[in-house]
Amino acid sequence: MKKSRGSQKWVVWLLVGVGLLVAGGAFFSLALGKRDERSQVPLAVEQLKKMDARLNEIEKRLGVYEGMLGAIRGELDATSNTETLLKSTAKRFDHLEKRIDTLAKRFDKDAIDSKQVLHKKTVSTKKPGYHVVRQGDTLFRIGKVYGLSPKELARINRLSEASQIYVGQKLQVSR
Repeated sequence: MKKSRGSQKWVVWLLVGVGLLVAGGAFFSLALGKRDERSQVPLAVEQLKKMDARLNEIEKRLGVYEGMLGAIRGELDATSNTETLLKSTAKRFDHLEKRIDTLAKRFDKDAIDSKQVLHKKTVSTKKPGYHVVRQGDTLFRIGKVYGLSPKELARINRLSEASQIYVGQKLQVSR
């Protein structure tokens, strides 16, 4: 069957039209793609701003944590200084304790010597009738020198045991 030239033109025009449509669609889709890319630029900028704000927030929090870490390190340093101070104080305390022990031994020796002296005084046969109170005297000490109990010394002088005695006061010490 023979086709006419008019029908061939129609097919050609149809093909040209379809081609134009395809080319137009392709151009349009490229144009839309570029337009989408242009419309995505503000979205990307917005996302970058959000990311920047988030990074700033993280940096602030990191600064806080670094500050806390610094404080903890300071406390650790203070603790080690405290330990050093404690060790030093303990050494000083031990040294003082040894000195006190040495002094206590010397004092005990001196106390034994003074007891012997006091004992020698109580053994003496000389017994005066009165004692004049001196600074630091007590009924106990005076009685010890003269071989009397504090109660007996208070009774002889008509005093209560709780009575105070005064410097220069005369106390009878004979029975």
